[in-house]
Amino acid sequence: MNLMTKRIDLIPSPGKWLSAYCFEQILLEQDFSNGKSKVDICFVIPEGVNFPIETIIRLLNVCNQFADKGHKVQLEFANSGCGLMEYCKYMRFFDNLDNRISVTPCPTTVECDNADHPIVVKMEVLNCKCDVRGLAERLAKSIRYGIEQDLGIGFSDKEKTTLESLHRTIITELINNVQEHSETKLNGFVAMQVYGGQRPRASLVICDSGLGLFNTLKSSQEVENAHYKNESCESIIKRIFDEGVTRKKHDDGGSGLQTCFKKALKMNSDITIRTDCNQFRLFKLAEHNHPIEALRINDNFMDIKGTFLCFEVPLRNKVC
Repeated sequence: MNLMTKRIDLIPSPGKWLSAYCFEQILLEQDFSNGKSKVDICFVIPEGVNFPIETIIRLLNVCNQFADKGHKVQLEFANSGCGLMEYCKYMRFFDNLDNRISVTPCPTTVECDNADHPIVVKMEVLNCKCDVRGLAERLAKSIRYGIEQDLGIGFSDKEKTTLESLHRTIITELINNVQEHSETKLNGFVAMQVYGGQRPRASLVICDSGLGLFNTLKSSQEVENAHYKNESCESIIKRIFDEGVTRKKHDDGGSGLQTCFKKALKMNSDITIRTDCNQFRLFKLAEHNHPIEALRINDNFMDIKGTFLCFEVPLRNKVC
């Protein structure tokens, strides 16, 4: 390893789970502001640390983008038997990692059960060849399975079928919107994990490394979209709820995203949108008079290309 390698310890504080927000804070401490510097980077993952699916995909996105910019990137896990390395292999993290990135120990030495599990949708590549309809169906079925396995949820079959249809519609719209605003040669990714415990939920993550949702709106050449150029991202999010947004003339995609967000509001979902150096989190949507009041903004994160979207679906809310 180069003596000038920047070693970044991915250690959560407190506890053993490294949230996506804590991961962002660790990145901020490194000061990557000098884009001309091609410093070698080594992410160090100690034993006993766990990452939720949101953090895993952010790490994948960051590593791939660093490699694409010419950085030499390494991932250093504690050992081949650590649980996180096994989970990463199971979720196809290493399959989708840029082949210029070095991983130690070698992932081929890691043993894990590769059998599909109904509450997990392993990482899928998001590109023009992606079967969005089939993927959305699988994701919606996994959420339904999570609901059926939670003994504290007593939904009828009719309610579960209605919810499955609703989830499928929302997921399709979210994937289509990330794809529409991508415009990059780098692949995007979709994955989902259903979590139990005191707050049972499905955590769906969709990301790409392209221009990003807000940048494509701001660069739209349509005359009627000129106002987007000078609008804040917060204002655009408000428009999504109030009237819908689109960069294409006579396109109803904006109204689809509006409907999607309003359904998420009724379910009291959490939505995180990460683009450039900004993160917008809509937290507990249903507990506010207007969704914009639920908005939490971080505008000083490390610059990452594309759109990163995390949609958390509460399993015990049957409002449709």
